[in-house]
Amino acid sequence: MELSAILIHKMAAYLLALVRVTAVFLVAPLFGSRQIPPAAKIGFSAIFTFILFPFLKDVALPLNTPWVLALTVARELLVGLIIGFIALFIFFAFQMAAQILDMQMGFILGSVIEPGTGSQESLIGRYQHILALLIFLAINGHLWLVRALRDSFHLIPAGSFTLPPAFMEDLLKATSGLFVTALMLASPTLVALFLTDLGMALLSRAIPQINVFIVGFPMKILIGIYILGLSLGLVLSVFSERVQQGFAALLGIMGRMH
Repeated sequence: MELSAILIHKMAAYLLALVRVTAVFLVAPLFGSRQIPPAAKIGFSAIFTFILFPFLKDVALPLNTPWVLALTVARELLVGLIIGFIALFIFFAFQMAAQILDMQMGFILGSVIEPGTGSQESLIGRYQHILALLIFLAINGHLWLVRALRDSFHLIPAGSFTLPPAFMEDLLKATSGLFVTALMLASPTLVALFLTDLGMALLSRAIPQINVFIVGFPMKILIGIYILGLSLGLVLSVFSERVQQGFAALLGIMGRMH
């Protein structure tokens, strides 16, 4: 093979790998934050792909026509988005738990802009999001994501991606526990708030002169915040377990996508 043909082949392989890496870093937790400029994401993706490229499998790339090239690029983009979104799913459990608590604590109307996604988020939701990011870094979740991205090039070489027949079933299995996880994260505070409502109801029956709405609202906020602080150990345990299960499910899905 001539030198020019080798260079073209290597350049095409690098650009396809760059498409997959960039797609992951555009949506993955932490890396996909809107606070990081797009130019920085692309630059980091280019550097990471350059470091990773010598360890990738050398495969024959059928790039004879523009249509084949466009299809191959679309496949690599889809692989990267699937990896990034599955890694992001566990953070949705924190958002669901925060929305449940917001309704119970009365923070549902107090929304702020969440800079990571640009969407509106309540105070409890913002707290849960920052907590999830800190735990994700503490348990080396970002390194697991990088490892999963590296392994994807061995499990799904460039240009060999195909959607398996049971892909939707695998995806549903990987995300089916989100609501259960959200309830587990919110359950200590929910129980405490329920007992607070029950106590205020009994108090209003015993002393009708007390305005339970004025007394109960700040009391529920104080109790909710206090129980949130006490349940940090449970949150760490549940989140760590779900992150490990999520990346294990991701590797299983990628193993069937070629």
